[in-house]
Amino acid sequence: SGLMGYLDVYPTCMQMAGLKIDNPDRLDGRPCFDAIRNDIPTPVKAYYYLYRDADMIRTPRWKLFRRHDGSVELYDLQNDIGENDNVAKAHPELVASLRQQLQTWMRDHAIATSHMPLSPSAASPSGEVLEVSFSLQKEATPRAPQRIIFSQPAGTCTTRTYFQYDICVDASSVQAGFHIGPVYRKTSLFQRRGIIDDRGTPVSPNYRPVNKPNQWECRRIGMATFCPHKIAPIAIHITRAQKGSTFKFYLDNIRIAQLGSNTRKDIWQQGKVRARPTSGITGLQIRPVSYSLVKKP
Repeated sequence: SGLMGYLDVYPTCMQMAGLKIDNPDRLDGRPCFDAIRNDIPTPVKAYYYLYRDADMIRTPRWKLFRRHDGSVELYDLQNDIGENDNVAKAHPELVASLRQQLQTWMRDHAIATSHMPLSPSAASPSGEVLEVSFSLQKEATPRAPQRIIFSQPAGTCTTRTYFQYDICVDASSVQAGFHIGPVYRKTSLFQRRGIIDDRGTPVSPNYRPVNKPNQWECRRIGMATFCPHKIAPIAIHITRAQKGSTFKFYLDNIRIAQLGSNTRKDIWQQGKVRARPTSGITGLQIRPVSYSLVKKP
C-alpha cells in the first residue's frame, strides 16, 4: 500500500537485487521492495510536481494543485480518481496543510518556480551599464512581436535556474509592452501562460518591467518550469507597441543564476554587444555607458 511511481523503480530494483546505491540521497525515488514483500506502506509519503502554470502535491489519498493566480484545486483520489470534483472549499485545513508541505519542499530544494514569485532583490548597477535605445517601424503585437537578440548563453536550465537583470526605463520611453528573456521557437519563453516575476506580475503582452521610470529595479523570474531545457538566446521582446514608438532603457547584471548557489553566468560583461534585431526595429543603439550618467529620479 502507499505510493510508488516510476521514480521508485530503479532504487526498488536495486534493493530487490541486493545491490547498494551510491549516494542514495541524490535520487528522487525510494526503494519499495521491502514494503512490497512485507505488505506494509511504502516509504514514499508524497510526490511533488511542477507543471506549466501550477505545482502539485500528491499523497496516497489527496492531490492538490496550486495555480499561478493563487487558486487551488483539491481532489480526493480515493473517491474521485478522475479528478472531477474540486473539494478545496470543503477542506480548508487540509488545503492549508498541503500548501505548507508544498511550500516547504520548494524551499528546501531551492526550486526556482516560474509561476510563483521569487524573493525580490535590490538592483545593484555599477561601473558600466548598457544603454538601449530604438524605435519601431512596424507595430508589435503578441502574434507578431519584435525582438533584439543580444546574447547566446550556453548550458541547460535546472529546477534551480532563474533569470535576473537590473533595469531602469527612461521617462521618455514607452513604459510597457516589452520584457527581457530567453527566445523559444521565435517567440519569448516567458510568454507562456502563468510566468510570474518577483513582484507577482504575469509576463503578459502588456508587461511593465518597472514600477516607476528613471528608477533602477531588479527583476527575477524562475525557470524551473522549463527544465531540462537548453538555455536559449537572450533577447529584448517587444510584444505590444505602436509603429513609431520609441524605447530607451538601461540594463545591468543580466545573468542566469542558481538558487542556493553562487553559480551564475553573466549574460553581459563590460564590452561590446553584438545585437540581432528583427526588421521592425530601427535606430538601434546598444552601448556601454557609465552608471553615473544615468538619470536619477
